[in-house]
Amino acid sequence: MSESNLNQANQNSDNKQEIEKKKEKKKKAKENEKEIVLILPDKAKTFKAKVENCIILILKSVDIINEKDLITRLILECETAKEYFKKTQDVGYLRIILWKMARKGIIKRARILGDGRRRYYLLPEKLEQLKDRIMQGPGE
Repeated sequence: MSESNLNQANQNSDNKQEIEKKKEKKKKAKENEKEIVLILPDKAKTFKAKVENCIILILKSVDIINEKDLITRLILECETAKEYFKKTQDVGYLRIILWKMARKGIIKRARILGDGRRRYYLLPEKLEQLKDRIMQGPGE
């Protein structure tokens, strides 16, 4: 009886070690599989993807921009957003796309101290340029 218990214990520990090795291999494979993200609004298939690509292109051209100006530039510069606005006369869905991008961390949302009504957007890469002006504080 005791030998069978020892054999089972050895098999269980061997199985655990094999499982851990497999997990480590999967982690290494995922680390090696970094995706390249391209910003090509012309090649995007869905409306949301086209708008997101256009937003990124606009944010690359400026350091920081408020929401109203960003939506206005989006309608003027992005053909997809322009057609959508002509049909609906509404920017609500464009704003929702913008908010979801900020929530996912694709873009960053910020406020300027004392200007509580307006939200500003920027790319995470632009944070380095503004690093000395950033203050972590409570939300208004």
